[in-house]
Amino acid sequence: MRQRNQLLKVFRLQHRKKKENLRTWDAKEIESAIAFDLIGSTESISQLYRHFPLTLRPFFLFYKIKTVGDLSTMTYDQVKTFGIKDPVITVSKALDEFSGRKDRLKNIVSSPFR
Repeated sequence: MRQRNQLLKVFRLQHRKKKENLRTWDAKEIESAIAFDLIGSTESISQLYRHFPLTLRPFFLFYKIKTVGDLSTMTYDQVKTFGIKDPVITVSKALDEFSGRKDRLKNIVSSPFR
């Protein structure tokens, strides 16, 4: 419960700092999201294309998924409707790898040995 409240505060602060007209998420949406740590991401969905078959790209247009944050806010039930084999596992792996790659890039940039 405490962790969920902290997450809500962090997401609201991030959106205030960006000063964009982004909607806020309630606790149920955050809990049911497939990757709640990437909800506020504004990176283009095209960075994840290599993880998905070509036949899945029209689903991104159909569901109006433009950013990684849009994909990560989807629920497991919504992702299950994707027309690929094991859609939840595929999307989860893609988002996990994206998150890991983002963390690795942060470490490389802030490394004193570069």
